[in-house]
Amino acid sequence: MKLAILPLNAHGPWGGSEILWSSLARYWHSQGHVGAIGIKDWQPMPKPILSLEEAGIPLKRYGQSSLLARIAAKIKRRAGLPTPLHPLEESLRETAPDLMVFSADCMGGMPGMQLAAKLGIPYAFIMQANSESWWPFDPGRP
Repeated sequence: MKLAILPLNAHGPWGGSEILWSSLARYWHSQGHVGAIGIKDWQPMPKPILSLEEAGIPLKRYGQSSLLARIAAKIKRRAGLPTPLHPLEESLRETAPDLMVFSADCMGGMPGMQLAAKLGIPYAFIMQANSESWWPFDPGRP
């Protein structure tokens, strides 16, 4: 089974949710499942994440888009042209995992769910750092 993990945390490289998804990655890898982790290219990359790579679990790193790339994407969206929802969208389309797992806070998982829907890939969502104070008001809910 091909599995992909996509942590969507943008606030820091390591915390409680990272312990969850990295443990999941290690378990899947020990069971012989092919998988990859799509991870923001944190500088420096936390040692526990690097240890996953050392164990043979592929890390697909992505960085912050350049200002020019963000402007081009905005122009494409306004023109109604297709734009990627995530920097790893094309890579995920090519590898076609059987399941994607996202890890994010209460609203941070929405881009991952939209990406999975666009690519037609089943997904699971690990939600952490969920506080009622962060929930959107009724008009802002999808």
